[in-house]
Amino acid sequence: MVGDFVDSFRFPTYKWYWLFLTCNTFSTMVETSFQFFWLQDCFPDGFWFFQWRVASNVKSAVALTGMITTFLSVVCIATLKPHWWRERFGGRQVILWTMLLNYFVRPFTFAFLPGRFTLVVLWTIFQGVMGSIATAAQGAIQMDCLPCDDNGKPLRAAYDMNMYVWGSLIPVTGFPLLLGKAVTWFPSHQLAYSYFWFVGGLVVLVAYAILALLVHPQEEPLDRSCQCTRR
Repeated sequence: MVGDFVDSFRFPTYKWYWLFLTCNTFSTMVETSFQFFWLQDCFPDGFWFFQWRVASNVKSAVALTGMITTFLSVVCIATLKPHWWRERFGGRQVILWTMLLNYFVRPFTFAFLPGRFTLVVLWTIFQGVMGSIATAAQGAIQMDCLPCDDNGKPLRAAYDMNMYVWGSLIPVTGFPLLLGKAVTWFPSHQLAYSYFWFVGGLVVLVAYAILALLVHPQEEPLDRSCQCTRR
């Protein structure tokens, strides 16, 4: 099994996209692993959206952000037509722009402007819209980056698609426990969370560079051949 997995890494587009997923998942873990405690520790004055109090406790605040994300995902996928964005601009370009506007800027915003729940709500709304636009592109690019033969037919589609999961599992394994321990290394929780957001932003930058410079899916033919022939 390991041999087959390493063998798939002979195809550069698949290899780099797999590493992109790993970095992207690591950044997501940095942000989501401590979200509940971040809201609990860093918003002592309550949860306000401008002058309106929108949540009475941290559980309500988490529920509110989750509801906004779910609602916007349902509405925006139906109205913004994610497939149109992919067909018009290309899947990789759509993902790059949504990453730049959302996943890259947001961590640094929370790192340097802590304690403002209005920003949390606004970014949650923006994230729901951007994530909906990128939905079709994110699903399609996984297929476009699979190892394939000279005719563009995937060699082991089911197996290689499952191997994408490994890129998601590696950062998840044990990382939340390490993150929880790391909080005690800082003089205050506020400072710890700021560093966590900052590190998450740096990892997103690495993922962005990999996708922008090294991933060339089949939808963007460089030499009129399958991506697996590119070296």
